[in-house]
Amino acid sequence: MLLFTPAKGFSQGNSDWSVDIGLTQTYPGFFNLYKGSVDMGTDYRMKLKGNLFAGAGFWVQFLKLNGTQSKTVVYKPKLNLEYRFGVSKSFGIVPSISAGYSFMNLKNNEYGYSSTRSGINISPGLRFVWKTKLRTDFYVYGRYDYIKLAKDEEFTKLDYYRNVNLSSFGIGVIIKQKKYGQPEKY
Repeated sequence: MLLFTPAKGFSQGNSDWSVDIGLTQTYPGFFNLYKGSVDMGTDYRMKLKGNLFAGAGFWVQFLKLNGTQSKTVVYKPKLNLEYRFGVSKSFGIVPSISAGYSFMNLKNNEYGYSSTRSGINISPGLRFVWKTKLRTDFYVYGRYDYIKLAKDEEFTKLDYYRNVNLSSFGIGVIIKQKKYGQPEKY
């Protein structure tokens, strides 16, 4: 009986989905040789208390090695925590922190090379939300991903190349699960 009774803080009325798409940039290290292209993802959040939300998400980034046919796809499942600040009735700022374990699928068709590397991912982010009276809110975001790949002597003996630094900037939409008609108060 208890399993079917939703707790007030975790009911569907206090949750939402978001979907976003953006452009990716790489930074120093081995993956700086790659040109970032697209970052896509989705996440689901539940209200914990007040303006504090927690949830899980999944993002995918596509990278291409400059001047070759080498491509890398980064899969990033994460748990996230965010706090929503209201700036005005229709505008909010949402800082977040996420942590997960990422998988990088490296592929080079020229040499028949394919490999998967993985490691811990820490990711701070910031969203600027335009709140509406509709079931959807819209946002622009910036997100930074630091991935520390697990040590693998066959891939690289240099620890420097195990650090993957990626940033993404883009747009997204939040789909609210609760009644709409008034912008959600942050």
